Amino acid sequence: NKMIIKDDLVIKEGIDEQGKKLAIRECAWYEKAKNFGIAVLPKIYETNPLKMEKIHGKNVYEYQISYEEKKNQIDWFIKKAS
Repeated sequence: NKMIIKDDLVIKEGIDEQGKKLAIRECAWYEKAKNFGIAVLPKIYETNPLKMEKIHGKNVYEYQISYEEKKNQIDWFIKKAS
């Protein structure tokens, strides 16, 4: 996939069939999460290609916390989405 970062904008685009399918699924995931009322999502400006607000943070797996703490964070997020 291709990802371009411009200031506070991220543009993500699939460059092959697998990447295009993943991009469609990612857009659908953000739409579903938005419908659940999750307030901590980045703003989505467009979906083809995906243009979204840059998140100023890290993936949960980049933090130096225990596996159990990471699992708790992911579980919390999923519960918020339910």
